[in-house]
Amino acid sequence: MILVENGPVPPDLGRHRSTTLTLHCDRVSYYSVEILDRDARSNPNRAVELAGELIQNENVHLVIPASTTDIGLPVAEQAELFGTPCISSTAPWQAIIMPRGGINKTFDWSYHFFWGLEDIIATFINIWRGVDTNRKVGLILPRNVDGEIWGDKKKGFPPAMLENGFEVIAPSLYQPRTNDFCSQIAAFPRGRMRNPRGSRLSCGFAHPH
Repeated sequence: MILVENGPVPPDLGRHRSTTLTLHCDRVSYYSVEILDRDARSNPNRAVELAGELIQNENVHLVIPASTTDIGLPVAEQAELFGTPCISSTAPWQAIIMPRGGINKTFDWSYHFFWGLEDIIATFINIWRGVDTNRKVGLILPRNVDGEIWGDKKKGFPPAMLENGFEVIAPSLYQPRTNDFCSQIAAFPRGRMRNPRGSRLSCGFAHPH
């Protein structure tokens, strides 16, 4: 498993853990499964390194990445490269599939299951329709695959919001792991932004919008 446990922390705090489970299929058959747990620290480059290490050195039979597109996408690519099964999650399917060739591309080793943008967009529209707001939506999105997918002018948040009668204000994308959102906040009319929406790393929640 390759996931994010600590965010962008110093290397000495990263975790390498191993857990062995016994899976009983029936009263007489069982399998011993070892789970290797690796912390990618919210870093796509480290996710690539960990995937290569697990596949080539540890000879894993299955790779499971989670915790945002920054982890799932590079690990899935490594799985395809080395011919190792991969099941990813915790990211809209568009963010994993579209950058790799789109829905018409066939993948031999990587599989993804999670909701899509169409699901989360419909959820937010229903929520905002049910409350009294000024129907203004502000987007705070990162400069990475997630931000590009969520903010896409054809399939992301903006066209769906406009179609449903919401005004969308989308300032420039911010650099991942930044702690300065001044330019994004300045783009929003003071006191008039009632519906903020964004895609951020967990460590970014320590910094207010």
